Amino acid sequence: MIESTGSERKIIILDTSAFIARNFNLTDPDTVVPASVLEEIRKGKLKRSLDYADEMLSVRTPGKSSRESVMDFARKTGDLNVLSDTDIDVIALGLELGGTVMTDDFAIQNVCRVMGISVIPASNLFISKTIRWTYRCTGCRKYFKSYREKCDVCGHEVRRISSGKRHKDKI
Repeated sequence: MIESTGSERKIIILDTSAFIARNFNLTDPDTVVPASVLEEIRKGKLKRSLDYADEMLSVRTPGKSSRESVMDFARKTGDLNVLSDTDIDVIALGLELGGTVMTDDFAIQNVCRVMGISVIPASNLFISKTIRWTYRCTGCRKYFKSYREKCDVCGHEVRRISSGKRHKDKI
């Protein structure tokens, strides 16, 4: 799965969905897994897949400034409230290492695309365009630019919706 041009090797950062799809080579030294992905896997049904792979994995934790940069971009795209801390770690390592993120998560793909981080799908799920999200109240239908759980006008739930505008990859 590692792409190579001449002697240059490309680092692949694995999201949890890559473990679900099992579309990677754990023995490749250029495959990196965020520590938080391993924690997520150990809590779930995929725990067995780590039993044989633990010693082969290159595990990294991203720095604070990379995580903050990801959160800033995710705030701009409207994806921040749907990204987990693990998702942010995956993107932050992609930024830090100049690597390619392997994921089926559309929010991760969307933020990576805006940030200029390469993405490959873990299976066949890939976004075709960058999405800019907005938020709309389910009651009074008021629009909001940033996430909130409840409408400050009528108190109903606020939901994330696509702004409907086509966006270039850079926001």
